[in-house]
Amino acid sequence: MAESLKNRTVNGVVWSAIDRFSALGIQIVCSLIIAHLLTPEDFGILGMITVFSAIGLVIIDSGFGLALIRRNDVTELDYSSVFYLNLFLAIICYSVLYCLSPLIADFYNLEPLTQICRVTFWVLPINAFGLIQNTILLKKIDFKTIAIASLASSLFSGIIGIILAYNIRNVWALVIQNISMYGLRSIILWCVGHWKPMLRFSITSIKSMWSYSMNLLGFGLISSLTQNIYPLVIGKFYNATQLGFYSQADRLQKLPATSITEVIQRVCFPVLSEVKEDIPRMREAYRKIIMTTFFIVFPMMILLIGIANELIMLLLGPQWSESILYFQILCIVGALYPLHSINLNILNVVGKSRLSLVLEVARKVILILLIIIAIKYDMIILVLAQVVYSIIVLFLNMYYSGREIDYGIIQQFRDISPTILLSLISLGLISLFIYIPYQHEFVLLVIKCLTFIISFFMLNRIFKTQSYSFAIPILANLIKQIR
Repeated sequence: MAESLKNRTVNGVVWSAIDRFSALGIQIVCSLIIAHLLTPEDFGILGMITVFSAIGLVIIDSGFGLALIRRNDVTELDYSSVFYLNLFLAIICYSVLYCLSPLIADFYNLEPLTQICRVTFWVLPINAFGLIQNTILLKKIDFKTIAIASLASSLFSGIIGIILAYNIRNVWALVIQNISMYGLRSIILWCVGHWKPMLRFSITSIKSMWSYSMNLLGFGLISSLTQNIYPLVIGKFYNATQLGFYSQADRLQKLPATSITEVIQRVCFPVLSEVKEDIPRMREAYRKIIMTTFFIVFPMMILLIGIANELIMLLLGPQWSESILYFQILCIVGALYPLHSINLNILNVVGKSRLSLVLEVARKVILILLIIIAIKYDMIILVLAQVVYSIIVLFLNMYYSGREIDYGIIQQFRDISPTILLSLISLGLISLFIYIPYQHEFVLLVIKCLTFIISFFMLNRIFKTQSYSFAIPILANLIKQIR
């Protein structure tokens, strides 16, 4: 059983990585091309309504997706009942947001936003059609099929976005690209998923998942609102151009930080749910997950801080230079993301969804207080407040989640401290390049990256860190599986 679980996990990670990075990579590449054709203001306008779409998507799923994955005795009736519930909630959400669109435009004092909202919010019912198909594939750990759907939809929607951006040169290119991505993905999941709903709906089935799902819904709503509170605040108190700079910086830093962590999380949740009763086994598994994920993500984010100037100039151009400092600050938040996410996943696996909800409320109260304080100053202080928030709530997450499996704050920091120290030493080495006579951005970027990577791995090898001993065999195995 252990070997089977290991094989499924490795195979799942491989295809989950292909899914996440190929799809997101295509989206980023297309976004970078479009960034040369549109203005920061165009990206900022779409960013203004991101929070409303995000909340709608959370309501539509309502936590039933994770409830279905976690259950061991799911029936076809369960799947069909949740499918129809998703559609019903999608129609309700779209109708409400359609009516609220003029108020959203008034809130931002931007009249054209009304029509943009009404079209953009079509992603809600469109996405609802593919939710159960995606959930079934996740439960089966069939990330290969999910990867095909994500890759194809991202590629074709990206091409559509580039063509429209070149021809119409305004925010509508981004709107249509977004809708087409969700639409194509739902269509492909229906074609390759081989699941069709029954013409039956069971209230009993929904009730059996209600308690667990509603806690996750509450958690998701609060999390979604606060994750998108920065676009909301920046769009309201600053302007669309500033929001465009911030949004592009945030999108770029999330590519490695969020993606790598979520790749592992998506696989670990269904796999570790099968061994949730064996606490010692699960504790050791999570210890390796935290150390390995942090070993990959943290140095990568520290490297991005060191190469931010060259990276932004090469990818986006001088017109986006104002986003460089935002990007560097947000990379600190991204560096800590694995610890946040993996610790929260522990609570969901052991079924502590109510505790997750309570902690989420506490965390977001802290965030709102920090924003209220920072909003009195300029944008830099507002963005720095995210770093302060991330550090404060990290201790909160590590304490309560670690308590469930006897893997607390001190043990976690002891395990990750070598990675932190050696990453900062490597950053110090590449920081010395500021004293070297000017080189072309691309040449300097390559030299910095090679110096950082070589020094980081050599230092880990010299000091024989435990994270290195965990991560290298796993990475080698993943490469072998891909081949």
